[in-house]
Amino acid sequence: MSDENNLDNVSKTSAISSWSGFIYQGKVGLYHAIRLLVSNNSNKDLSMKFEHLDDFAVFDSKGGALSIHQVKAKQATTRGSYTKALKKISEVTHDSLTTETKRYFHVSKQLDDDSDFEEDGKKVAFYEYNDKKTYAQLNNIDFLIESMIRRYLEENNLSETEHLINFKLDKLHSIVLSKVNYAHYINQFTSSTQFESADKNPILFSEIVDTLNNECINLDDVDYLLERFRNKILIVIDNMIDDQIEENSSESNELCIPLMLCRQVITSLDKNLVEKLYYSLDPKRIRINPEEGSNDITRYLDIITEIPKFIYENNVPHYVCKKYRKYLPSSIEVGGNLSRKNAIRVLKSNIDSMRKNNTLLQVLFEFDCLVVRMNNTYFSLDGIDKMGSKFTHNNNSDYDLEINYDVDFSNKITKAKKIGFISIEDSKGELCD
Repeated sequence: MSDENNLDNVSKTSAISSWSGFIYQGKVGLYHAIRLLVSNNSNKDLSMKFEHLDDFAVFDSKGGALSIHQVKAKQATTRGSYTKALKKISEVTHDSLTTETKRYFHVSKQLDDDSDFEEDGKKVAFYEYNDKKTYAQLNNIDFLIESMIRRYLEENNLSETEHLINFKLDKLHSIVLSKVNYAHYINQFTSSTQFESADKNPILFSEIVDTLNNECINLDDVDYLLERFRNKILIVIDNMIDDQIEENSSESNELCIPLMLCRQVITSLDKNLVEKLYYSLDPKRIRINPEEGSNDITRYLDIITEIPKFIYENNVPHYVCKKYRKYLPSSIEVGGNLSRKNAIRVLKSNIDSMRKNNTLLQVLFEFDCLVVRMNNTYFSLDGIDKMGSKFTHNNNSDYDLEINYDVDFSNKITKAKKIGFISIEDSKGELCD
């Protein structure tokens, strides 16, 4: 299926209404996995599958189902609102289930009755968290996960620094939510069954153990910094989606669609692509600092929503027009009130930074233009500056700076790479041609 068709299919499904539930489902699964590891370290041989027998299930090393879990992130507080779902999990049958298989029901609100549900000899228990409550609010599940991580570290005599805990929390979210997002995508937009998709993508508890036991993190560790950045951009996306869902209009629902797909893509990016994404947002960055740039992330995501039909196969989100030119969204903004001279200076400062960043040069080798927020004002700069760059304006209303440099990409020497800046409006025009 093409990337463009993905967006069309998203808009035809109930994906938007189920979004919060899928994110919550992944976090509940992560909490339960860490809790099992706290209670018994030999549980590292277990695995977890989302969208399999139910919302998620835990299996032993021989494939037997130890527990199946239904997760509901509804606002309802009466038990009767969940009768159909309780009945559904009690009726689940499969060769992997035995009389010893536990059936758990998770809710995000306190109910008027949380006693066990039983039908035809099958008991379903409301899951009790370590705070003795049989519910976990949406805004409290992250705290519960963090508290369980701390318990694991304490019981295994591992360091409990804030930086280590933050890194492990971000990394674990990345591991689990990438599987949840994939399961969500498979079930919504392909003909594959739940069993086919989940069987191919289990979460091994050994992965979780390796992350929890990692003691080699410091403030300058690139893996740590990139995971912090990834988590930050995912949080911004989640907040934007939640705001649009709360508004509950047809226009706001349309804005959710590219954000949801963008989240799925970013969650699945490998470390090298996360680094490329970080520097492409703002070429002036000289080192990875995930604590800066919230406004940069928002401006980047604004482009994603304004030009929603991006592609991403094995890459960061980008665009390809029918002339086969490739555009990369960025957070660069040239204010409308800037003088012509100052606007040119803004763009040139980004070019200067590009020349100094090998990671970014490799990114720009793949792309023809950075999409920036700016007016379509005609700019022209004649002559060559002290860094050997020439600024011109062509008939396609984008702004090209020809940079002469020698860079070795897979033994190929590339010279005079032309890097362009194109406005959002002009990008829309070229992509629609």
